[in-house]
Amino acid sequence: MILSLFWKGYTEKGAIASMITGFLCVPLFKFGATQIPEYGILFEKMDVMLPSFLLAMLAGFIVSKMNKDPEVSTI
Repeated sequence: MILSLFWKGYTEKGAIASMITGFLCVPLFKFGATQIPEYGILFEKMDVMLPSFLLAMLAGFIVSKMNKDPEVSTI
């Protein structure tokens, strides 16, 4: 949860979205993306952690921006 260390606007819903996205992306990139005819070989050679991590951070950022908690102060 790197975003929670460096960004005060990171919300609980954003953290949950990050965890779910990262959890779902690992098997997607490991088994699903390797079946794409022209780009599958790239996903076979690439580690699944980097794209999963980046998508999870993006999901956490987007959900946190969309669902700001009124109780959280941004001091």
